[in-house]
Amino acid sequence: MTLMDAKVGDRLIITKVDEGTARRRLLDFGFTSGAEVRVFNVAPFGGTVLVAIRGYVLALREYAGELIHVRYADAAGEENRG
Repeated sequence: MTLMDAKVGDRLIITKVDEGTARRRLLDFGFTSGAEVRVFNVAPFGGTVLVAIRGYVLALREYAGELIHVRYADAAGEENRG
């Protein structure tokens, strides 16, 4: 799953960042394998996602969010989603 598939309130762990035009910038911002991300807001029709990572909040466009592959941070994962 990618970051753009996440819902508000999800706690996620980054598993990989795909190659793409925004990859270098994402890595510089701390989007590296093993980093925890928390989703604060998702645009209703796609477009942007607001996340917290490494102590700061950042808005990502859809093309950048699609490069970031994630898994749920807790073992229960999807069962805890409302």
